[in-house]
Amino acid sequence: MSKEIPNEQGQLKINLSVKIARSNEKIFYSSTVQDIGDDFVTIMAPLQEGYPLILKPGEAVLGRFIQDRKSYFFYTFVLGKHKENEVIFLELSMPEEIKEDQQRATIRFPILMDVEKSTLLSSLKKGEEPVYEKTKALDISAGGMKIASSIEYPIGTVFSIRFSLDFNENGNNQSVHFVTRALLVYCKEMEKQKIYHIGIEFIDLKEPQRDKIFKFIFNRMSKRMV
Repeated sequence: MSKEIPNEQGQLKINLSVKIARSNEKIFYSSTVQDIGDDFVTIMAPLQEGYPLILKPGEAVLGRFIQDRKSYFFYTFVLGKHKENEVIFLELSMPEEIKEDQQRATIRFPILMDVEKSTLLSSLKKGEEPVYEKTKALDISAGGMKIASSIEYPIGTVFSIRFSLDFNENGNNQSVHFVTRALLVYCKEMEKQKIYHIGIEFIDLKEPQRDKIFKFIFNRMSKRMV
């Protein structure tokens, strides 16, 4: 008999999207929960770009999922597999514990993408628009990013930052735009490059926006070894 497993730190549910990896490799493949019993969880064979993750009974796996704007993970092992109508399913042992990922905001993803920044000066008049300049982000997290700069700025400088992230939702590509103030927390000169790497923390982003950034990072990380 199917059921959902209540847990103070998250729930496994039928049709829940999950990411599965060998616990010692952490290369994530996509799957969905198909059935839940007293001591097992059935999922579809995990896939990555059409290629299945081949697992044997007894292998330890790491699972991750996003629910209610939070990220969760669990460890378990493979009980077995079966095929129905040419579709392969895996049976996993019911996880003993599901934990919330408390490091969501600090998970930084290396990336090279376009960003626009503008220094917010106190002399800027009310209603006057800031002047943006284009630069590159070198990494991003739900809490901030590292960007390249040809200028050295003092710690505590406040910027206005604009950038976009591309998502694929249910097979539909979409671009989500972000505008936020950001606080400069470090500025490091790169030797012989005449360029600075500056770290900024987002100030104005709401939780749903931070969740979107984390989901972007999570999906990108699932496609490569971490």
